[in-house]
Amino acid sequence: MRLGYNLSMAPRPSSAPRSSIVLSPDLQSFFHERLHRALEDRGVDLDDAARQYVVGMLSRFALGKGMVDLKTPLAFQWRKALEPEDRPEKLRRFRYLGDITLYSSGFFGEHLKKKGISKRYVASMGRRAYLCAQQLSGNRSTSSVYASLAVRFVPISMTLQDVCEVETVQGPQGVVKLYDRWRRSGSASALRKLRDHGLFPSTMFQGEPTNGSQGGDRQ
Repeated sequence: MRLGYNLSMAPRPSSAPRSSIVLSPDLQSFFHERLHRALEDRGVDLDDAARQYVVGMLSRFALGKGMVDLKTPLAFQWRKALEPEDRPEKLRRFRYLGDITLYSSGFFGEHLKKKGISKRYVASMGRRAYLCAQQLSGNRSTSSVYASLAVRFVPISMTLQDVCEVETVQGPQGVVKLYDRWRRSGSASALRKLRDHGLFPSTMFQGEPTNGSQGGDRQ
């Protein structure tokens, strides 16, 4: 029996948008706008073809047209991807493995953390899966997309964390959690939302984010 998460039925992370997806008449446009803004905030350079691929992946999972398997160990899924002798099927499996690791690391990061699964390990598996997909693909433009996703796997996954955030912060506790996230990670989106609430941590609090880094590597 195959276990996994069908995203049309799976509980969303507490940070996931609860109503925007339902209200959006066009998921592609919704995710394109969210992704574009998050990439700009983080300074992640991603070409249009790779952006469109990520948007399509997000839309597909959001509509329940794909299953994110968080139960089967990634090592087993890797082994399964190696099994087919048929090249297109092997490509499909490696692409799927890359997609679910990218999506899971962005949208289900807390779940993975609670399960004791290292983000570094997930990123390593995702990069390798996309690189295998690149080698198996006979299309130059598609191969280029897989290569971009492999090289920028970590900053893209961090960007997806911003994409799934709620747009509003409810109550004082929500503001405190948002500040704590900015303090720990240096998230540009968290800082923007703090400023939207009239808070300017760079002047109101002493010290800088404790774990922030430059450009696309900020969490």
